[in-house]
Amino acid sequence: MLVGYDADRMNKLEERYAGHLEAQRRAGRIVFWRYESVKFRLADLTWYTPDFYLMRADGGIEIHETKGWMEDDANVKIKTAAEQFPELLFVLVKLDKGEWRYKRYRERREVA
Repeated sequence: MLVGYDADRMNKLEERYAGHLEAQRRAGRIVFWRYESVKFRLADLTWYTPDFYLMRADGGIEIHETKGWMEDDANVKIKTAAEQFPELLFVLVKLDKGEWRYKRYRERREVA
């Protein structure tokens, strides 16, 4: 079993993206990836558990959310998390005609 991989809990899109991330890890583009391993507290009784947490080869941390379609509450949560945690790069990942498409919610920036 691969570290970070939990196919029993993943939907088909998440499984497919996990395979993509594992290929990226083996190619040396990312150091590691984890599935649903972090949880962000956005407000009282409001939490956001993104699909994937990963480290790029350059040491940058990214949070990836896979969606076949975007519900309003999911959109608000990822935008809010990106504002509250500017040291991380939040990315929406969609599969479009067999290609992975990425929407960055905020460019990663260093926090003093």
